[in-house]
Amino acid sequence: RMNVSARGDRIGQVNGLAYSAVGGSIMQIEAVLRPSRQGNANEEDFRLKVTGNLGKVMDESTEAALSAALDHIIAKVGRLPDKNSYLIHVNTVEGAVPKDGPSAGAAITTAMVSLLTDTPIHCDVAMTGAISGNGDVLPIGGLPEKLDGAVQDGAKTVLIPHDNIADLNDVPSSIKNKLTIIAVKNIEEVLEHALTAPLLKQSTPTPQVSGQPAPAKTKPATTPAVSQNSPTNDNKDTPDSGSKKAAPYPMFQMKLDM
Repeated sequence: RMNVSARGDRIGQVNGLAYSAVGGSIMQIEAVLRPSRQGNANEEDFRLKVTGNLGKVMDESTEAALSAALDHIIAKVGRLPDKNSYLIHVNTVEGAVPKDGPSAGAAITTAMVSLLTDTPIHCDVAMTGAISGNGDVLPIGGLPEKLDGAVQDGAKTVLIPHDNIADLNDVPSSIKNKLTIIAVKNIEEVLEHALTAPLLKQSTPTPQVSGQPAPAKTKPATTPAVSQNSPTNDNKDTPDSGSKKAAPYPMFQMKLDM
C-alpha cells in the first residue's frame, strides 16, 4: 500500500477516499493544465477533460466541482487566472479500476483550486464528501471503511462532511485514535485545512505542471492543534454552526505508527 505522507506537498494532487467490497483506500486525484488547440472566447469558460474510468455520476460531480472551484477563486483571489488557452485535465490514478459516485467532489474541487492558484495541498490530508455547485459539502457513505483505508495509506488528517458526524459511532476507536478527523460544511473549510497557504488577492499566477514537487513556501498552521484532553465520545455536542472555522469533531490524538 502507498504512504501518502512520504510523497510531499504537491500542486493539483489530492487524496480522495474510496471503498469497495474489499475495503477502503486512498484514491489519488490529480488536476493538470494541458495546452488546448482551441481557445475559449470567454475567459471564464474553462475547458474540462476527465479520465480514469469514471462512471456518469462521478463525471457529473466533476462539473459541479469546477463550478465550486471557480466561484471560490473569484471570491478569494478576485479574478480567474487567464488560462483560456489551456484545458483542465482531471485524472484518477489506477485508471483500470472502475469508479463512480459523488463522494470525490470535495477532493476534485480542492485539486482544481490548487492547480489554478498554484497552491500546494498537504500530502498527509485525505478527504471525502460530495460537492454542490455552490460549494456545500454533502454527506457520503462508507465512512468506516474509508477511514480505515486512510490509516492504512498513511494519512494523518481526514476531512469528512459535517452531516456524517453521527457515522463516527460506527468507526472503531483503534482507527479514530490514529487520525485527526475534521468535520467540514463547505469548500472554504475544506481548503482551510487542505491547502498549505491561504488564498490571497493576487495577479494572474504562472501555470505549473501538477505532480512536480512544490516550491518552498512558508507553511502556516492551517490545521488546528489536537487537544490532549479532547473527548473521544462521538455523542458530544457538534461544533457551533455559526462558526466559520471547522473544528475537529471529535478530536483525536494522532498516533500513526506506519
